Formats: sequence, structure tokens, C-alpha cells
Amino acid sequence: MTTPPEVVAMLAGSPAPGAWEPMFPLLTVDDAGFPHMCLLSRAELDADGRRVYAVLASRNTIANVRRDGKAAVVAVGADTAVYIKLSVTESIDDDDWLGVACEVVSVKRDSLHVPLRPPQYLVTEAVPVTEDWARSERLLARLARRPG
Repeated sequence: MTTPPEVVAMLAGSPAPGAWEPMFPLLTVDDAGFPHMCLLSRAELDADGRRVYAVLASRNTIANVRRDGKAAVVAVGADTAVYIKLSVTESIDDDDWLGVACEVVSVKRDSLHVPLRPPQYLVTEAVPVTEDWARSERLLARLARRPG
């Protein structure tokens, strides 16, 4: 399967201070079988026609992905939510962070054809520093360059 073009477009570019940015829920399953969610920004996600890339800093999310090798990401567009099931095909350890390259396993579009807005956050000047977006950018670039 391929990454939906609308999701590739949603993840393109970089967040800018002062702008409202979409958040993308990444879901995994914990060791007790319950859903676990972390919210990622475009600074921590990327996609091309073949794969979805993510930088994970949450210990729980990393443990879940290491154990199961699976995740799902939700991308909310203008009138459709896109649910993408992912299977981890490669990973890069970066101290306490994990970069993952994922194959798209399935795509489901959910729409009532009414206007939607994704969950959002306001990018302050501090966010790129506290979230270490430069580190995420380097890790995403390393993942995208790997053959696969």
C-alpha cells in the first residue's frame, strides 16, 4: 500500500512560530492491551509515497512500538479523517529517542462530508527548542535516506 497523497501533503513543510499547527495522534497498544496515544507534530512526522516516518520521544510509545512493531496515525483533513495502520520496517536508536520508518498496512477514510478541523496547538518560540525539532529533523532525514 502507499501513503495517501493527502496525508503526504498534510505532513509536508515545517511548523512556524506564531502559527496554529495540526497535531497528529499516533496510537499504539500498551502491554496490558489498552490504547496509548501520543500527539505528534509535522516536526516529528514525514511521509512519502512509500512510507511514513516518525520520531518518538515518549518512553511508553517507544516500548509499545518495540514490542509490537505496530502503530496507527490519524490525519484530519478538511472533511475527512484518515486512519493509517502502520508496520515498523526500520528503526534508528538515537539515545532515548527512536526514529521509525513504517510501511502502510491499511488506510481508512472516515467522512460525513462536513467541515472538520484537526486538533491544533499554537507554536510558540519555545516549542522548537523544548521539543528539539532540530534533532527530529536530523533523525527524519536519516530515515528517509535509508534504502528500503
